[in-house]
Amino acid sequence: MAVSLLAFSSQEDEEVVATRFFAATALGPYESHDWGEEWHPMTSRLPGRVRAFACRGPRAFAAGVDGVYDSTNHGFTWSRMSTWSGGEATTIITSSYFPIDPVIFTGTKNGLYRSRDAGVTWQRIGGDAIQGAVSVMS
Repeated sequence: MAVSLLAFSSQEDEEVVATRFFAATALGPYESHDWGEEWHPMTSRLPGRVRAFACRGPRAFAAGVDGVYDSTNHGFTWSRMSTWSGGEATTIITSSYFPIDPVIFTGTKNGLYRSRDAGVTWQRIGGDAIQGAVSVMS
């Protein structure tokens, strides 16, 4: 089983330290709650073929064949972003200052998209320079 992307979400407070790892694989999305010792499929909560994850605090984003998905609770529940119209998403990253600067970049088979408001609205960017498939961003 090939892993195409690995991301993690963590939460620290006075009572608990929670860490979740996400992996996008050819068999679907997986998660681990124990630093990668055991992996569990997420297909019942996150449908479709997921290609990439991006996490910032409790927010997690998944890019895949069916578009972009959002979680506000460390990946426990997911919802498809209804405002996404860029088609098949291949990769995704967020601003390192998220949520203060809630910027998301999403690569697709046809170019690059950006949201400056945590996925409420999207804009195609890159003009003539980025017209083909975007497969990796960092």
